[in-house]
This record gives sequence, C-alpha cells and structure tokens, in this order.
Amino acid sequence: LRALQESENRFHLLFERAAEILFLHDSEGRIVDLNQTACEALGYTRGELLSLRLADIRVDAGAQRGGRAARTLDLPGGDDAVSTTARYRRKDGSTFPVEVRRGAIDYPGQQLFLASARDITEREAAERAVKRQLEAEKAAAEQTRLHLEESKSLHRVTSALLEKTTLAEVLEVVCRESQRLTRATGSAVLHLQDGHFELGSWSGELPPVGERMPAGGSFAGLAVERGEPVFVADLTLSGLRCYREPRPESLIVCPLRVAGEVIGALEVAGGADTFGRGDIRILTHLADQAAIAIVKARLRDQAEQVAVLQERHRLSRELHDSVSQYLFSAA
Repeated sequence: LRALQESENRFHLLFERAAEILFLHDSEGRIVDLNQTACEALGYTRGELLSLRLADIRVDAGAQRGGRAARTLDLPGGDDAVSTTARYRRKDGSTFPVEVRRGAIDYPGQQLFLASARDITEREAAERAVKRQLEAEKAAAEQTRLHLEESKSLHRVTSALLEKTTLAEVLEVVCRESQRLTRATGSAVLHLQDGHFELGSWSGELPPVGERMPAGGSFAGLAVERGEPVFVADLTLSGLRCYREPRPESLIVCPLRVAGEVIGALEVAGGADTFGRGDIRILTHLADQAAIAIVKARLRDQAEQVAVLQERHRLSRELHDSVSQYLFSAA
C-alpha cells in the first residue's frame, strides 16, 4: 500500500511539473485532472477546466459539440498511445496548434485516458516558412526556364532575320514561336494597308478567315488604334471581329510598330486559361521582330526598285550615247 501511495505521489508530481499540457479524462471526454501548464496555456482556472470536456477546447470538435462523436473525439483507437494534431481554443477565443499524444492508463478505481498536448506554433511557422521558400525557389526556377525559352525563341527569330531570304520565312518563324512560347492554339501576322489587314503568315489549328479584312471593328484594329497590346480573356463579351473562325476563347493582339508607325498586328489565339501574365511581354518582343522583318523586306524591295531604275537610266544613257555617236558618224 505504501509503495502504491509513493507511486501515485511521483505520478502527480511529474504530472504537475510537466512542460506539456496534460489532461486526464474519462471515456466521455470529461476532464478529470489537469496540470498547471494547461491552465497557463489555455487561460482557464483549474476549476473552469474541470467543468469542461475536451471537445469544448478543441476547435475542430466545435461543430459536433454535445454529440457522441464530440465526447469521444480525443479517445485513442485502442490501448496503444496514438499521436494526432489538433487546435486548442483559449479562453479568450484565440487558437493554437498542438500535437496530442493519448493513451489509456489505469487510475485508482477507474480507467482514464491521458492526453499530452505540445504547442507546435513555432514548428508550424517554420514549416510554412520552408514551404514559402520552396515555392519561391520553384517560381524562380520556372521564371528562369521561361526566360531561357524566350531567349532561345528570340534568337531563332533573329537568326531568321539574318539568314532567311524571304519575308514569308521570317514571319513563319515568328508565328510558330509565338504559338509555342504561349501554348496558344494559333497565331497570325497581319499587314496594315489602306485601312485593311492583309494576311502575312499564320500557324495553328484555326486559320484566319480571309486574306484581306477591314481593320475597323476588329480586335487587331483596336490594338492598332491604341498603339498597345490588347488582351481579351473572354471573346464572348465583345462584338469585335477576330480573324479566326470559329472564334477562340481568348486573344492577345500586339501592334507591329517601327519608328512610331504601326504597320500591322500579331494576333495570337488561345483557350480560356492559355495566357499568363508574361505572355504579353513575350509577344511584344516577337511583334517587334516581325515589324523589323517587314520593314527590312520593304527596304530591300525599295533598294531593288532603285537598282532597277538606276540600271534603266544607265542603259538609256548608253543607248542615247550610242545613237548620238552613230548619227554623228553618219553626218
């Protein structure tokens, strides 16, 4: 009997001095005993806690309070101790996360259950910080990958500008890269001439509806009028024309500008969730490359025309000189 008394005294001494929140409760979840740490952590007096059930201080048990499920919520599944996580509610209404380890114990005259709860607020904060860091690193890696893809794409377009012999070949590369980088369903380069768009090149599943189309009343015309990219997330909300049939779900149109003059548009079509925040920037760069290709082709055509005129003038002068010499000789 004395040994039993000493064992109980040691248990109560350890129970009271424990750094973790300790509860003794019965099979109905009624609190039978608790330590001082529980009072300090939850803001209740000992008497107040002894009048409560564990379901009264568990946040996730509030919806079932008063039912059988709430009364037995903190009971282990068997005789072995189990560990779970939960949230405890303080007297002032604030909550904090805990890791609870529970198990059945033999108590004089009855079987009770010991619940040991450890505040894991700092651990959860550290886990959230690590998660945010991992997400930030993942986002940075994805951004780096996208920038690398964009650089490769611009390099391909630039190489096409330097190596390809025809404007059609360059614009084909621009359309293909525009579609690939943005995961679009199609893209097209439209030349602006006399208030109409003429199809320069296109790629994708949905071909443009015609070779020559009026600029007025169209999304491409709106981009040209504003002189800046136009993004339409839902084409059903606008009556403006799109040069693809059936109409795509979303659209980005970037004007082709050179020295302040708008000479056309790059129109890229997509689905409901195709385009991201950086796609307008990417397409703007590609539109600039397309504009350079068009101007380069125009200058080359002008240079060829000038060369033809100069050659005609030279031949005319030579012919005039030869005729003059012949007439002089005949005279």
